Amino acid sequence: MVGTILREYFEKKGKAVFILTRNQKNKSRYLRWDPAQDFIDPRISNLKFDTVINATGAGIADARWSTKRKKILRDSRIIPVQFLWKLIRQEQLYTRDFICISAVGIYGNRKNPVNELDPPAQEDDFLSGLCKEWEMTFIENALPDITISILRLGVVISPKGGFIKPFLFPLRMMAAPYFGKGNNHISWIHEADLAAAAFSIIEESKENRKKIYNLTSPFPVTSADFSKTMKKIFNPWAIRFPVPEWTLNLIFGEMKTAILSDSQVIPFHLEKMNYNFQLPEIYDALLRTKSDLEKK
Repeated sequence: MVGTILREYFEKKGKAVFILTRNQKNKSRYLRWDPAQDFIDPRISNLKFDTVINATGAGIADARWSTKRKKILRDSRIIPVQFLWKLIRQEQLYTRDFICISAVGIYGNRKNPVNELDPPAQEDDFLSGLCKEWEMTFIENALPDITISILRLGVVISPKGGFIKPFLFPLRMMAAPYFGKGNNHISWIHEADLAAAAFSIIEESKENRKKIYNLTSPFPVTSADFSKTMKKIFNPWAIRFPVPEWTLNLIFGEMKTAILSDSQVIPFHLEKMNYNFQLPEIYDALLRTKSDLEKK
């Protein structure tokens, strides 16, 4: 989903976007690859890229975190990063700039707001540990003559699916759930700001580029407030109710830690570069999303 959001925006900005895909596509800007098998379309060595963006990774919330699923989540993030750096080092892939998508899960649960100047979580749950290994792999393999940045994403609000999708069906059934006590904070970003902020970062001069950017709204919301706003916009007659933690444990197992994660992640570097958020408030972001869904 993130790759699609970026591609659509960059193409509107007049950029030629090439896609690395595991599926065979007979399109000139689609290049087949399989990092686990050390395979990439040989045409890539004839191209020169301004920027490579790594947005790979199996969906965190797509399935329960069994041992097998955890391996898929890890390998789908770590192996592509290692493979891309290997291609760059062997001069099969040419770029001046390499960006890796990561996630705000690296901060773990925090009582107070955090930004890029704060360290990652000290005690690892699965998600924060995965993010730390992901970022470390990216940074430790970096080459000195290539500009690098890591974009730590909050949950993405988009009509394409992702975070809001599981809420839409219950709302149609007159239910507006929130999780646990509802006081855990959700750090989020609307797809319009995700794309525009990423583009602004790429356009920054090498001297001004930071290694880490939080791509989040300046205004995180609690789970309860998110549920309240979803109800207001999508179905005012829905009934709000809490989903107890024990129920989440039965349904999701260890994955409940991602659902109940609590962090207020602030985009310090974006604000310093005077990035102008298009949709910083959750009400406006969800209202835009509803409008976009109705156009489909």
